[in-house]
Formats: sequence, C-alpha cells, structure tokens
Amino acid sequence: MKICSVINCNRKHYGRGYCSMHYYRLLRHGDINHQKTVTRKTIAERFTGKYAIDPDTGCWNWKAYKDSNGYGHISIGGKYNGDALAHRVSYELHVGKIPQGMNVLHSCDNPSCVCPQHLRIGTQLDNVQDMTKRERGNNWGHKKLSTTDVVQVLSRIAAGEKQSAVAKSFGVGESQISRIKLGKSRRSEQCV
Repeated sequence: MKICSVINCNRKHYGRGYCSMHYYRLLRHGDINHQKTVTRKTIAERFTGKYAIDPDTGCWNWKAYKDSNGYGHISIGGKYNGDALAHRVSYELHVGKIPQGMNVLHSCDNPSCVCPQHLRIGTQLDNVQDMTKRERGNNWGHKKLSTTDVVQVLSRIAAGEKQSAVAKSFGVGESQISRIKLGKSRRSEQCV
C-alpha cells in the first residue's frame, strides 16, 4: 500500500504522492503545511452589529435572538458556555462590571433595549417597585380592582362575556375574575 510522502504522515496515498489531507491543502492553499487559523470575533465586535437605534426613543433595539419576554440574548462563547442577556452584556461593555446579585434595569421599559444610557444597576426589589410604579407586567395577579370595576366585571359576566376577555380588558388574570364571579373576593362580597 502506498502512503503519503509527507514525513511522519502514514495516511493512505490519494494523489500526487500525498494523502487526501495534504493533497487538498496543496490544491487550496499552495502549501501542504498550511494550518487553518480560526479568528474569533470578540464579544464586543459581535455585539455591535446586533442592534438598531430607534431615532424616536433612542433605544438600541436588539435584532438577534430574543426570548418570549422580549429580552435579547447573545452567545458568550463556545458550545458549553451558553448565552447571556444582551442588556447585561451591554452594561458590562459600556459601563462596567455588574456587582454580584444585582440586576440591570431598563429606564425605558423596553426589554429589547441595550442602550447603556437606558440601563442602571438595581436590586430585584427596585425592579419590582419600578414595575408596580409604571404599571407594567401582570403584577402576579395582585392588581386591585376598585368596587366599581368589580360591579362591571359581574355585569359583563352576567351578560355572557367570557372570563378571559373580561380579565384581559382589566389587565388581571382569569383566576381573579373567577374569584369575583364565585364571590371569593372581598370586593365582590361588598357588591352582592
């Protein structure tokens, strides 16, 4: 059996005296000893092309992968390192290190925004207080309805409207509407 003519290569001959690996290196690169060099972009280089600036809001809206809540994600290197939230990466690239146990909060209420001027450090409590103050999120079903709201809920349910539609219009969960309908809510007891 003929083998490759390159010293210390014991692979089977393919053509022109070389194994297939050395033959194709010679063909593609003009050199049998050519070594493939992998140049990986830094996270900062990869980050730059993944957002678009909104001229109206100043938000840097993430264009790459976003989760179901609208938060951007970016790979932080390698098959096993996974990914990171893009707004946290932006903060670290443009502002500085995030202290252990702290969150990066959005002042613009746009989860896909990675603009460093719209990001700040805060605790989970700060995040929840922001959410409540700005009336965003679902407040985990704890939104309080006024007595007037409860009367409207009961009349709409009595008129045959679906609980899901009523819940959506008041910004509460269906379980809260169900409790009102069944009289298990304090305000519904006051209205009956």
